[in-house]
Amino acid sequence: MTHRNILQVLSLLAFSLGPGFSVDLSQRETLKGLPGVEVNVLVTGLDDARGADLQRSLQVDTELRLRQNKIRVLEANPSVPGRPVLFVRLAFYRSESPDVDASAFYVESHVAQDASLSRNSKLVRAVTYQSSAMIGLTNTSVLRDHVRKSCSEVVDIFINDFLAENPLP
Repeated sequence: MTHRNILQVLSLLAFSLGPGFSVDLSQRETLKGLPGVEVNVLVTGLDDARGADLQRSLQVDTELRLRQNKIRVLEANPSVPGRPVLFVRLAFYRSESPDVDASAFYVESHVAQDASLSRNSKLVRAVTYQSSAMIGLTNTSVLRDHVRKSCSEVVDIFINDFLAENPLP
């Protein structure tokens, strides 16, 4: 993948974000009263060992950031109302050219909760209520640090929104 191809991928991602990823303060209201969130991190586009290591690291980083901000990290439990989950997704696009030492990445977070229709409470589906995303390009030698910083920025958007709707006593 050439620099031109990487820029094309980044451009497509930027345009695909569209209004669904714009700031909508009314979405914050859906976070009000949540007991906390389960955290689910997924990394794609890296070799298995490196991807698994980064995924574990980002899982720990995300849970730690939430706890430091007094947001409960929930275990997977179907009895929690709404079963709120903070998803953090990270996708890499690496150049196939050996002379290009760079990777494009896309990091996204969103909160999904179970919701039901008022006219049919038995019909329950996971609905995404709050999202943020970021795209970037990084040198392979600083990939881990750059990506961890970008992930923390995306998670901080969630933390700020959560605390705005659930102020600490």
